[in-house]
Amino acid sequence: MRSAAVLLLALGCATERGAPAPPAPPAGPSPNPTAAASTTAPSGEAPQAQPPSLRLPVTVRPVRYRPTLTIVPDQDGFSGTIEIDLDVLAPTPVVWLNAEELSISGAEATVRGATVPGRVLAQPKDFVGIAFDNALPPGDAALRLTYSGRISRRDSSGIFRTEEGGRW
Repeated sequence: MRSAAVLLLALGCATERGAPAPPAPPAGPSPNPTAAASTTAPSGEAPQAQPPSLRLPVTVRPVRYRPTLTIVPDQDGFSGTIEIDLDVLAPTPVVWLNAEELSISGAEATVRGATVPGRVLAQPKDFVGIAFDNALPPGDAALRLTYSGRISRRDSSGIFRTEEGGRW
């Protein structure tokens, strides 16, 4: 259940409506004289496509969740969909969600009555990104995800099952 619960709480770290957008990085050379000495190669991805380091970005706030979950007791996996009503506070090309051990097979947003396909970014640990060709504009939007995951027989976190009387 933790896997689904983590997705349901996907945007729980967002801020109140009207909160200022995160500050843009300063233009020009870095005031840090050792910045040029980095041994990390620059990423080819846009900054929005980089996964959050700890907290989710504050550009999107969840308003309502409508999940469905299908569990068949004798199968090792589960599937479901979730529709998340969003309040987009600033133009957003990537919506980041908390997700653990889930496979997202479909993603789309509905914005101003139009359906916009999303593509799932490579899932770093604990996060999944849904990218759009054009940034979601500020205002109301709805995100629909189709997902699946594994049911654990060993751990008691996430969705798990136990054996009782010879039956799972």
